Amino acid sequence: MPRILITSLFLFNFCIVCAQTNDTATLSVILVNCSSAQGKVLVSVHNDSTFYDKKPPFWAEKTAKTGVLSFTFKLATNTPYAVMVLHDENENYQMDFNRLGLPKEDAANSGKRNKYGPPQFDLAKFQLKKDSLIRLQF
Repeated sequence: MPRILITSLFLFNFCIVCAQTNDTATLSVILVNCSSAQGKVLVSVHNDSTFYDKKPPFWAEKTAKTGVLSFTFKLATNTPYAVMVLHDENENYQMDFNRLGLPKEDAANSGKRNKYGPPQFDLAKFQLKKDSLIRLQF
């Protein structure tokens, strides 16, 4: 009798593990048109509550090079995300501005661009449901 009970518990647990779905997806970010090989390119993936945090939950950096750069992130599905990219030419890990308040370094974000100000999460967000590719350019 104990052998039957242990076998049934094992089979029950096995069925539960097999029935679980994969709740993650791969987000590939392809950046084209990097204008120089100076500095670093920083890519961050945000949710609504971390959109302007200095330490985003998902980020990566690569040495800048002209042409195409690619970044890959493994993220939870069915969650709204926004991607922000900065070409940090002087490697100070922040956006630099001129005297008029305009950016001195190239930047891009997912979704729609805000014409009159900094990026907004509601304009930049997308829903990650499966493996996806986002192509951005400066």
